[in-house]
Amino acid sequence: MQHNEQRDLLRALAAVPDPRHRRGVRYRLVSLLAVAVCAVLAGATTFAAIGDWAADLDEAARRQLGSSAVSRPAVRCGGSWSASTRRYYRRC
Repeated sequence: MQHNEQRDLLRALAAVPDPRHRRGVRYRLVSLLAVAVCAVLAGATTFAAIGDWAADLDEAARRQLGSSAVSRPAVRCGGSWSASTRRYYRRC
């Protein structure tokens, strides 16, 4: 994906309203959606597969998809990329 195409994708995904309650937000919605889109384009067909695909990303790839440099919390508080993705799509 070209840099300008990546920027256009992130810009389009940023326009999607976030239905989640602020209290439970750990990842930016645009990052979750970008990961989901890229994982599906790479062949993921389930939420678990999207989560596995996301877990395999290195920090540089996460940053390109809109995540902060430190996208994984040092202390696990429950939940994961795949759990966050499932919760988001369950509300839609």
